[in-house]
Amino acid sequence: MQFRYAKHNGLWGAQMGAMKVQPRYNVVSLRISDKEREVLELFVQKTHRSVSQLMREALELQMHKMKKA
Repeated sequence: MQFRYAKHNGLWGAQMGAMKVQPRYNVVSLRISDKEREVLELFVQKTHRSVSQLMREALELQMHKMKKA
């Protein structure tokens, strides 16, 4: 079992977890409207994906569109 240290609520502590092949350290935040949040939550429920996964897929789709243009 692997341990990693992460900051949570301003405190550092050990967390257990498997080592990731491609760990993700970057956090992006954005402001969305209440309606956009409702739609996002609906997508999460219907697809059983996380918000992060949906955002990664949306980014991949946009990158694919840019390559075609």
